[in-house]
Amino acid sequence: MNIRQFDSLVTYHVLGNHTMCTFSSQCAGFVVVEHNGDAYCCEFFVEPKWKLGNILETPLAELAQSKTRRTFARNKQNICNKCLVCRHLDYCRGGCVKDRTRLNEEQSHFCEGYKQFFDHALPRIRQIANQIQNSTLTRHTRQAEKYCIDIIIQIHAAIHALHRVADKIFIKHIDHCVRDAFAGKSKKKTEEKIDELMKVIKNLHKLS
Repeated sequence: MNIRQFDSLVTYHVLGNHTMCTFSSQCAGFVVVEHNGDAYCCEFFVEPKWKLGNILETPLAELAQSKTRRTFARNKQNICNKCLVCRHLDYCRGGCVKDRTRLNEEQSHFCEGYKQFFDHALPRIRQIANQIQNSTLTRHTRQAEKYCIDIIIQIHAAIHALHRVADKIFIKHIDHCVRDAFAGKSKKKTEEKIDELMKVIKNLHKLS
């Protein structure tokens, strides 16, 4: 089971960098190629302004190093003053550019949600990162001889710890967001929450 947000935060604490471009200081170093060979900076920005060229005409490596691609990557650093003084800046970095520019908002559309998520999850994320750093996984991988069983045990311990964080957030979501929806008079909102829960449960079942 892979939960990208949790994995990225743990990796940041252990290795000092994120695995998600959403939380990175620059947009990820990949390009999107359409069916006709046209290449763009990101799957969320398949538009003329950010077209890099066509892989049938120009090598992909050259397109990836183009001025347009570098400009796009740096755009993520254009964050507002509120973000610059936010206690979660190192974890969020303003979030995905699309969640700011597409809605013409100064901050990410998910800013308040990110704050709640970080406040709730980061203490446990730090514990997980410390366990990994101080575990036999770290010690053995630095040695010439690795005891594979120890490594497997530590990996599973980290995964189970992440699952516990996800469970707590899911329970909190049901206890507050879903409960409020059912207590309200909006039938549409209630149905939306039911559909949302069914999708989450279905996805968890697939990953179990």
